[in-house]
Amino acid sequence: MTTPMSIALLTLIGLTLASCGHVNSNSEKLDLKYISIRRSGVLDTVYRQVVKWVKKDSSTTITYKEKWPRTEKIHDMTYRLSTNSDSDSLIEVRRLASKTFEFEGRDYLIEKYRFDMKNGDDEEMLYFYSPDFGIVIFKSSWGGNYERLFSSDDKEADRVVFYLIEMITNSDNEFFFDWCEDCR
Repeated sequence: MTTPMSIALLTLIGLTLASCGHVNSNSEKLDLKYISIRRSGVLDTVYRQVVKWVKKDSSTTITYKEKWPRTEKIHDMTYRLSTNSDSDSLIEVRRLASKTFEFEGRDYLIEKYRFDMKNGDDEEMLYFYSPDFGIVIFKSSWGGNYERLFSSDDKEADRVVFYLIEMITNSDNEFFFDWCEDCR
């Protein structure tokens, strides 16, 4: 028999679970939320979780679990970001520039990388990477669509990331938009 107390308890449990962030069917919490902004006006949420993050002198490798809207499938995606600006591989992620932003007395480094498949057309992407927070922006070089880190489980870090993204996207158009030395 359903009583008002059991209804209230079930409602409280449901609200608690809903406020815990995205949980996939395997009960894995994907704690990073990125807002996907498309030129067509469509907004979506992409969920990610850092699985592995290896920082070396010559490169950084970061692997995320990712879940895109309108699908239940979760996949791993690895990004290898080299500190070397030159590469001869067919698929390259090359560092283009870096910039330091100051927030509340601390400097934060942002490095801009370009993904390019030398035999592909219009697939170029820009990654804006922070050694403190991972990839904070994924941006299409051609289409104008981008994803920005929106929230995590750390509200203080979210404040810093919000500020950094605002500085990247609004204070320096060349840093945000330029992706090709030959395209200027």
